[in-house]
Amino acid sequence: HHTVLRMGKEVPIQSAISVNVTGGQTDSFRVAFNDYKYGDAPVLVKNWCADLFLKIQQQGQGQVTLVNPYHSLMYTWEDPTKPRLLLWNVYNNKGTGFNIDISKDGYGEERINFHSVTSNQNSLNTSSSDDSDSCDSVKTTLNKKVRRDKIVIYWLCHREGLQKILVFTQEQKVYNDILKTVFMENCDIECLVSLSGIGVSIFTNPNPTKEHIFASISDSPAIWEVNVGHKWKTLTLELASWIEDKYRLLYKKCQLKDYVHIDFEKMFMLKPFFAELRRTYNPAVHFQVRKSQNYQYFNLKLQSVQIDNKQPSSNDSVALNPMPVDAIKAAPILEFSCFRTCSKGFEVYKHINLSVEDFCVNIASELVLSLGRLVTENRKWVAETPTLFRNDLSLIRTPTTMVPKQNPNQNVLIETLNVSPMGIQVSISHKEQTIHNNNGYPVAKILDYLFPIYISPYMPTEGVRHKIAALEMIDLRKGFLPILGDIWNHISTQFL
Repeated sequence: HHTVLRMGKEVPIQSAISVNVTGGQTDSFRVAFNDYKYGDAPVLVKNWCADLFLKIQQQGQGQVTLVNPYHSLMYTWEDPTKPRLLLWNVYNNKGTGFNIDISKDGYGEERINFHSVTSNQNSLNTSSSDDSDSCDSVKTTLNKKVRRDKIVIYWLCHREGLQKILVFTQEQKVYNDILKTVFMENCDIECLVSLSGIGVSIFTNPNPTKEHIFASISDSPAIWEVNVGHKWKTLTLELASWIEDKYRLLYKKCQLKDYVHIDFEKMFMLKPFFAELRRTYNPAVHFQVRKSQNYQYFNLKLQSVQIDNKQPSSNDSVALNPMPVDAIKAAPILEFSCFRTCSKGFEVYKHINLSVEDFCVNIASELVLSLGRLVTENRKWVAETPTLFRNDLSLIRTPTTMVPKQNPNQNVLIETLNVSPMGIQVSISHKEQTIHNNNGYPVAKILDYLFPIYISPYMPTEGVRHKIAALEMIDLRKGFLPILGDIWNHISTQFL
């Protein structure tokens, strides 16, 4: 978590300190206090209204900050532990106000009705009477009028570099200019790759040829639906398979005797009743890239992934496959999307989403050992003792110099990172305990960890199901390797 704390009520936010809180999953919490720098403040509020004073406060907090017309304000939260939602309103409006989630880019308008009191001074009517009351004459000179005003306030929340900016204005032209510049940038390049299937096989050729695994990415069956009573209903599997076969053969029309008539050109079912048809198809691999001058969008979908175990001595023919479901699902087993922007020399990732469906993993000792031999064969993993000794002596003679620590990720910000919940069903099988004499090989340590002695009585036949909760991280100001480490810690702490 990241926030900014003021040093005092009268001190400007430029003299505040930045607070970063990390850890808490596999190790203790770490709280770091740093000097305030550009982009640390949660939001920069700009009041571009001509004659309106705006009230700014955190939702649920009593402290109110007033922003004058044509003034700006660096705002931070009064209580970082409470919901970080911004509440704004016009100064002389008695309404509850309007909420804005400044963690997301957005824009809109609010129509506000409020009452204002105006006073007009009339000409004085002098009287010749000496006993006239001066106070009454002053009261009659002030004619107070209550005026009901109706105004439109436009607001835009976006990011310039690392700083979040919230703009309020009454000028529609200013609103439209920012809208076209920031939110409606035209796409220059778009690339779309779609594949119906991919297969990769790993085999050796020591006479005879031996195949170890076969990995494939396949598409899902097409879903055919018919519109009945303004509701889409899925056709039966037999009828949908027959229609899909005719559709792939590029038929314009097809019929099954006098029972079913289909028109593919107009996508209508003519018999047994007249209704609209719809086909939903999800390829094996769907990759999309969209790029403009300042924005890039990436989207990758893998529909169904399966790894077959080709070891003849193994009982499990499938090493990895999606979890079986009752009905045909259109959701891919893996989906990754990323929205990136470059502004003022900074890289800002608006959102990074990773969605993984439930899947099964069958780990067989024979397959792991076979792949380990392929990786470690003819490779030298451990250096000889004389070589290690010479390297240690060379390090002793190396002078110690102070290397300035530079943060290569100081210009990178990830606003939101989401990892969906997932289910993993793990099954470990082996016939006998394997004795590894190849000390120093990394595969030996992996096998010793995965296949300890006497694991069979404690492993159910159907495997063990693990449920991993969702993960959401916001306002990340560190590199991708530490972020991958945090994701791995989140998964490993909930595994088993």
